[in-house]
Amino acid sequence: MGDTGPGGFSCAHPASATAPLDLTPTRPEHVLLVVEVVSPGSGTTDRIVKTDQYAKAGIPFYWRVEQSAGGLPIAC
Repeated sequence: MGDTGPGGFSCAHPASATAPLDLTPTRPEHVLLVVEVVSPGSGTTDRIVKTDQYAKAGIPFYWRVEQSAGGLPIAC
């Protein structure tokens, strides 16, 4: 979804592997789930700031994908 935040999400809706991505901004009330992949430089923002922003925007589900200490991906 990118870093546009709750005010104007960019959603990818690939119709097929060869079709161009639709990055049309979407209103927060139309979003049911946000999935963030946490990188070393975005951890604090993804864990604290975005969690609060998405909750205030009324988005019911927010998942984070992080790398565990053992290197395996985990979903939070």
